[in-house]
Amino acid sequence: MNYHGVTADPVPGFPDFLLAALRNAPAETPYRGPESYTDGEFENFEYACSWSGGFGNFAGQERIVYKGKEIYTLKFHGGRVDYA
Repeated sequence: MNYHGVTADPVPGFPDFLLAALRNAPAETPYRGPESYTDGEFENFEYACSWSGGFGNFAGQERIVYKGKEIYTLKFHGGRVDYA
């Protein structure tokens, strides 16, 4: 997998919230995190992830919103690598 993200506003608690979201990735689609995630411990944070494709070829994007403002976005893609 290849990914690139940008943090527009590194508010306190952001890294811990992102890690909490990533720990909740569903087993059937473990590309990054779940489609949506909130946690009462991290008030005002919202995580969203969307993707298309399957394990052989996929692409997607995740974002974090804090108090209604997007503070982080990341794009990812990957898939199976064939070799001889």
